[in-house]
Amino acid sequence: MSSKTLILLSFSLIFLSCLSRERKSSSSETQNDVMMAEADPPITYTYSGTLPCADCPGIETTLTINESDQEFALQSIYLDRKDGLFESSGNMDIKYGFEEDDNAKVYILHVPGRLKPEEVMYLQESPDQLTLLSQSGDRIESNLNYQLSLQ
Repeated sequence: MSSKTLILLSFSLIFLSCLSRERKSSSSETQNDVMMAEADPPITYTYSGTLPCADCPGIETTLTINESDQEFALQSIYLDRKDGLFESSGNMDIKYGFEEDDNAKVYILHVPGRLKPEEVMYLQESPDQLTLLSQSGDRIESNLNYQLSLQ
C-alpha cells in the first residue's frame, strides 16, 4: 500500500469519526431539549376580587388560569347568601387583540352549565388585572368595579 493511500485512508477514518461524534452530540442535545420542554412548569395565574351583585353585597371571585393547558378554575362566593359558593373548572380559549389594543388578551372560559356551556369572558389589558366583559364580549358600561387583580 502506498503512503498516499495510507494518508487518504487515515483522513477518511478521522473524518468519519468526527461525523459520528457530531451526530451523537446533536442527538443528546435534542433529547435534553425535549426533557427540558417537558419539565417546564405550567404558566398559571390567579386573580381575585369582589364583583358586583344585583341582590347581594358582592361576589368574591377567584379565577386561576393555566395558559399552558388552556384550563381554568373559577370560585364565586355570593356574600351574605346561604349556599352561595359556586365552583367550576374547564377549558378556555385565548383570543389576542381587543378593540384598538393588539396586545390585549381575552380569556374565554367555557363554564359548564345546566343545558350547555356558558362563555364567560375576561379581558387582560395589563399583566396584573382582568376585567369581566359582557356576555357579548363588550366592556360593561358601569361605575361599578368589574376587575380582578393578580395575586
